[in-house]
Amino acid sequence: MAGMGLRAWRRKRAGARAQQLYGRQLAAWEHEIGEARAALDTAQEFTGFSVDASPEPVPIVLEPDERVFLIIDGAGLIEARRGPGHYQGGSQGVSLHIAKGVSYRIGAQRGTFVPGEERPTVIDHGVAVVTDRRVVFEGSGQTREWAFAKLVGVQHLPGLTMIHVANRQRVSGVVYGEAGQDDVELRLDLAVAHFHGDVDRIVAGLKQHVQELEAGRPVPPVPPVPPG
Repeated sequence: MAGMGLRAWRRKRAGARAQQLYGRQLAAWEHEIGEARAALDTAQEFTGFSVDASPEPVPIVLEPDERVFLIIDGAGLIEARRGPGHYQGGSQGVSLHIAKGVSYRIGAQRGTFVPGEERPTVIDHGVAVVTDRRVVFEGSGQTREWAFAKLVGVQHLPGLTMIHVANRQRVSGVVYGEAGQDDVELRLDLAVAHFHGDVDRIVAGLKQHVQELEAGRPVPPVPPVPPG
């Protein structure tokens, strides 16, 4: 009897652990699919705000019929900046003693100058505005505009987005932190899609993502069968 009781206790404990794991998996799935469905709704329904309907003041002058997709407060302007360079392969030459306290160095060479490495650097802070035509950064000392008509590519990285436009050789972008990054990426991609008339592609991709999540809903554990 004692042995049977121990086995029953182990089954009960294993069942409780399986139920706890299922609860965690279900909560994570519900959160993920909730965000995916919200993103799909945004892509299907959101077309930007006019300047009069914007929920917060628009810090830039909009063009006629231009619509605001996102305002990012506390954004940073990031650009590639070259660090200090150095000389490589030089020699000190030979020091000749001429008189007491006086020497002369000959044959010294500074070598080849190696430029410093370019690294993304935050050079200003301010506000970024995403519209259906461009991204604009307004900072305390710097202003940048990335027009979608000249857009070459957009690269989303953790906490920032780099934007390459044809009229600017140096690639730059906006830093905004990882909090709310999914919304920033969606609104920016959606704004570009509206400019190019390519919203259906984003909607189709989000629909497929929702369907895949729905098919992957966690399965509840099977209750342990008591011994006969």
